[in-house]
Amino acid sequence: MQLGAKVTATKRIFRHQLEGVKANRKEWYTPNWARHKPINGIYIGVRTYQNGTVEWEDDVGMTFMPDEWIKVALIVTDARQNPIPVLYSDMSVIAPPGQPKPEE
Repeated sequence: MQLGAKVTATKRIFRHQLEGVKANRKEWYTPNWARHKPINGIYIGVRTYQNGTVEWEDDVGMTFMPDEWIKVALIVTDARQNPIPVLYSDMSVIAPPGQPKPEE
């Protein structure tokens, strides 16, 4: 995947926290309502997100212990909005960088 490629994605991911008795869990997930509208934008990079547990330790306080790593792509749709994280499996290339979007 080249930087600046025009892409479309079918889903985006969000972070949520599951409350537990001894520890809380933080995960990246795709809610059902996020699957309806495709996202068209420009690919700007890759990040590694983590799923894991948040635990309280008496010596240091809250600690995050990752147990799963997810490689995500970042897509921008507007110059004034934050990049949108999407899974690579939910993304496809519309046009390579420097080429106009094909007319439909």
